[in-house]
Amino acid sequence: MTLENFTQLLDATGLPVAFYQFPEDEPHEPPFICYITTTPTQFAADGCVYYSGTNIQVELYTLKKDLEAERKIEDALKDFFYVKDEGNLDDEKMYMVTYRLTI
Repeated sequence: MTLENFTQLLDATGLPVAFYQFPEDEPHEPPFICYITTTPTQFAADGCVYYSGTNIQVELYTLKKDLEAERKIEDALKDFFYVKDEGNLDDEKMYMVTYRLTI
């Protein structure tokens, strides 16, 4: 799967989506999704890369726990193994759910 295909998958949730962050002149009210790529995963041996994957962190920002928004993301990620974390962002007065996965 390409990053472009993954972006389309997140767009299908109906929530606003941005890579890294929304432009400053386009603020969005929660709920919204931001995602980033993190350190790539590779398996190599004998001078050859056998597997290369892109690690992605998907962040859902809401004003409070939003089970419907989480369901939309989890439905979109149903074909992936992901790790889910959640917590409050006190300074931002928001709630964040993070999904970490590899494509």
